[in-house]
Amino acid sequence: YFIFILTTSFTVLNLLVGVLVNVVGLVASHEQDKVRALALRRHLYQAFATLDSDNDKLITQQEFGAIVQRPAMCKTLADAEVDCDSFIERMAQLYERHDAIAIPEILDVVLQMR
Repeated sequence: YFIFILTTSFTVLNLLVGVLVNVVGLVASHEQDKVRALALRRHLYQAFATLDSDNDKLITQQEFGAIVQRPAMCKTLADAEVDCDSFIERMAQLYERHDAIAIPEILDVVLQMR
């Protein structure tokens, strides 16, 4: 009887350790995604703010065209697992309704496409 209790205790303990390891792994993965998204947001914000010719924090279609023609921008989007062509198409749809788009809105579009 004692061996059964001991074996059962170790089995339950191993099960709990397995669950704990799984939860810690999921939390770590989620936190890494948040850190990557924040870094991407900062990097893209700086890129858009630098090329905002009138410094109004709004990106016109002409300014956007100048930004996406830079190879570094498409590489940054590709590194973030965002298809550059799809992003340009999505932004073209938004520019059909708006003359200029705020930088944070553009960043939200990028993060949604990840």
